[in-house]
Amino acid sequence: MNSEKELEKINPLAHDLHNIVTVLKSTTHLLKRKLQEDTEILELIHTLDSNINKAFYLSESILNINRENKRKKIRITLKDLIRDLSGSLANLRPGEVSVHVTDTITPDMVFEGVYDDIFRALMNIGINGIEAIEGNGSVLISAEFVQITGHIKTVTASITPGRYISLKISDSGKGISPEIIDKIFQPNFTTKVRSRKGGFGLASVAECITDHSAGLRVTSKPGDGTTFEILLPYGGSEYQERTSPDGNGELIFLAEDEKDLRNILAELLQSVGYEVKSFVNGTSLLDEINGGKLPDLLIIDYKMPGIDGINCIKIIRETNQTLPIILTSGTFAQATLTEEEKKMVTKMLLKPYEFDNLLEVLADSLTRP
Repeated sequence: MNSEKELEKINPLAHDLHNIVTVLKSTTHLLKRKLQEDTEILELIHTLDSNINKAFYLSESILNINRENKRKKIRITLKDLIRDLSGSLANLRPGEVSVHVTDTITPDMVFEGVYDDIFRALMNIGINGIEAIEGNGSVLISAEFVQITGHIKTVTASITPGRYISLKISDSGKGISPEIIDKIFQPNFTTKVRSRKGGFGLASVAECITDHSAGLRVTSKPGDGTTFEILLPYGGSEYQERTSPDGNGELIFLAEDEKDLRNILAELLQSVGYEVKSFVNGTSLLDEINGGKLPDLLIIDYKMPGIDGINCIKIIRETNQTLPIILTSGTFAQATLTEEEKKMVTKMLLKPYEFDNLLEVLADSLTRP
């Protein structure tokens, strides 16, 4: 995308796509809450959610066209990431190479990252491992918490003391000889069979791991396979805080013109203890407020028919400077806001977003002085 006209064309597409993905993700979130005891249906929902996540990160990539290639890091649950990874790897050489995941990978293993970048890096490690296997073999994916007490030098970074997730991908392949193991992360270095489909070089893996402030170590013995270990900074304390920001009867005004998204968000918010009144456009919202009815917080979409979100906010701010307002958008609207307009908004939330992320922003906005 090199011209302003091309960017103008992608904006409406990104907006609509992000609305759709947000609806799908919110729907699976609600289904999980309602069907916690039905393991068979939950497994189907997890599969659906996994594929929605892929669309989620694809749409993020589209939106990044308007963000000067800035990559947005989000909270990633390792269990979901490995579910996607193992499924993809298992399809490469079915019947020859089996892929196993240990039960040590738990739901509280979370970290901050760019999902599609880290997925491609891990996929590349897995592909190289599978290609190193002659005949039948296996790949094992495992993880555990580790406490680093000193400084550790790795291929990618010097790891500082703290708690990490040690993710290991091991293969039963032919191993890496001592003569080349220190060279495998160099640009353009490869021992790959050119006729095979596969990864794109381990230098790119090291670059991605570095971008995630993570460590990378490799151990190998000729004839006895290879293990790659990624040390991911753990986001556990934040995870615990983010899992239960439920409401306590606060009244939320929700202004969203997309019917499906409006309805599913209202039901989700009500399911965690908030009262919700929904509006299809800015005019009906302003009529309610002008009639003297005020919420504890307003969630309003940037793009709506008639009076758009930011103009509604300007009108509200003429008489009310303290109402917490969350402005949502399917495009990078914040870049077009003036500094004065940004001051009118308590929080900005870009679609597609996780419902848990909305709850965090909502709880923070309600408690902000």
